[in-house]
Amino acid sequence: MSAFTFFRRCHKWVALAVALPLLVIFTTGIALSISPKVRWLQPQAAAVPGAGIQITFEQALAAARTVPQAGIRSWSDVAQIDARPKTGVVRLRASNYWEVQVDGHSGAVLGAARRWKTLLILLHDGSWFASWAKYGVFLPAGVGAWVLWMTGIAIWLISTLKKKKKGKA
Repeated sequence: MSAFTFFRRCHKWVALAVALPLLVIFTTGIALSISPKVRWLQPQAAAVPGAGIQITFEQALAAARTVPQAGIRSWSDVAQIDARPKTGVVRLRASNYWEVQVDGHSGAVLGAARRWKTLLILLHDGSWFASWAKYGVFLPAGVGAWVLWMTGIAIWLISTLKKKKKGKA
């Protein structure tokens, strides 16, 4: 078997094996790259006058409980908390992809909305599907994309060299 045939076969079978995970990775990657510009993917960041956070996390949790859509009743409903002293905002991200933004000075709710970006991140790295999928499917798909790139270059180089050799003969 020639090197050209080997690289073509490898390229074809790797492409078939990683097609679906790469479709998910590429699609979510594109969406994530534009997420700061698309309002429904990520709630717009609020800002309050004066830097620093003066409330406790317990006070932020109490404020988040007042937003029924977020479904936050206790810390077990909070997937992530993000305190930004520079803007004076505390964000609580619920397990159901809702984000509640709380004023770090008064404890008032500044806004609440779905945060689809979190779901996109989980889809992008494969952890949304199952804990094993991240390293058992999506990491190999990334390695497969690298193999596709390398074999594609090899196929192109071999073809180009063959064409040049034919032109000289």
